[in-house]
Amino acid sequence: MLTHPLQRPKGAVGLALAALTGLFGVPAQAQTGQATLTLGAHAYHDDQSRDLSGNASTVLTDRLFADDTTGAVGTGYDYASHQWAEAFGRVTPTVLQLSSQVYARTRSIGPAYAAFASASANAYVQVPFFVPALANAPAGSQGTAVVPLHITGDVWADDPLYVNATGLELRGQAHFHAWATGLQATGCPYYTDAACRNIVADSQGKAITGNAPFRTWTLNIPVTFGAWSSFSLQMWTSAGAYANAPGDGSWQQYGAWSNAAHSMRWGGIQQILNAQGQALSGWTVESLPGVDLTVSAVPEPQSLALWLAGLGLMWLAVRCRRPQP
Repeated sequence: MLTHPLQRPKGAVGLALAALTGLFGVPAQAQTGQATLTLGAHAYHDDQSRDLSGNASTVLTDRLFADDTTGAVGTGYDYASHQWAEAFGRVTPTVLQLSSQVYARTRSIGPAYAAFASASANAYVQVPFFVPALANAPAGSQGTAVVPLHITGDVWADDPLYVNATGLELRGQAHFHAWATGLQATGCPYYTDAACRNIVADSQGKAITGNAPFRTWTLNIPVTFGAWSSFSLQMWTSAGAYANAPGDGSWQQYGAWSNAAHSMRWGGIQQILNAQGQALSGWTVESLPGVDLTVSAVPEPQSLALWLAGLGLMWLAVRCRRPQP
């Protein structure tokens, strides 16, 4: 995981500031944190990618769409394909939203012909916060911030189809992975202390692994009283689709998505515990300007539009899977 050491004043000035911090609970130095968003959408000849970064108070948002159609007609030879991929991401200090969706459709008279697409979206935010020292939590001692983390969304991939005799093949994958400071989860086949769902559909069948990530998890975030601490949220989504027409003139299609409803949402600090695990009273938290870590984050109105758009694309993909004349 990414780490970002905090900068502190050195020498006599640093000691004086540390002393003031311990006595009065005053932050010695403001922190900015970091945010990144990486998107990719690939549909055969059409490749799109984007990398965004800023401090944690920067809102990063973007959408990529790749679309490609191929086709040619000749004597005794006819093929066509359509593939598209979409990747979306939005990063704020307390809400991450991602979407990866793909669709591939192909037809051939003559030799086999394939269509394929992939999409990915990755988000990261590191947010600093400061908890002043208290009578039973002196400066420099360790504690814990208890926070619910809400994760919603869906991951889906169509059922695979493989016919060795004709070359017909439909396959794909869809993946979701979430990680946060203080998250203790089990059941991810590739990551520890993470929430995940992974779907692989190929000639061996369709396998779904993970730990039912779409629910409320509890974060136990380490805190140093009277000093700056930080937490990180990270999320990944990806999807891939491959369709190979056997050459009999039939349309073949495949779709997969880690859909647009995906959201990782901060639930607000519920408790601050001292080193002995005792719940403290009278605690306060300072973070970035305009960010209140003691309340639950609410997705902005764009979230509803994103969710509805995702439902529309999924409906379109399902509709396109119906046999075509």
